[in-house]
Amino acid sequence: MTAGDRTRLAIAFLSLPIIALLLPSLGLKRTQAWLAHCSPHTLHPPTATQQQQAQHLAHLVRRAARYYGCTCLRQALIVWWLLRWQRVACELRLGVRRHESQLLAAHAWVECGAIALGEPDDPHHSYTPFLPHPSDG
Repeated sequence: MTAGDRTRLAIAFLSLPIIALLLPSLGLKRTQAWLAHCSPHTLHPPTATQQQQAQHLAHLVRRAARYYGCTCLRQALIVWWLLRWQRVACELRLGVRRHESQLLAAHAWVECGAIALGEPDDPHHSYTPFLPHPSDG
């Protein structure tokens, strides 16, 4: 693991409990707004290299999250926020699907360009997004 990876892993490890406190008290919309306010505002479309780095970042965050048993939403918020600090444009996505038992399941992920970060086997495709994607019109 590189020094940069160790730094990103430590930031994720320290940030996840903060997100765990913010979400119940502020809610998702205000938590995301606060994180956006506390990060750079000028973002750029990701290059192919940045997309690969973003995918690696998502794996580092997942690695840190396993110590806390974090939800996909908390992990996605950290990935989204850390990418903003790198000035990489990305989208936090939320979706739902109905299980065979007719119960609803929710999922959160980050899209960087056309790539869903940290999503093995693209399970996010079985979820219907809550909000339309900006490119959907």
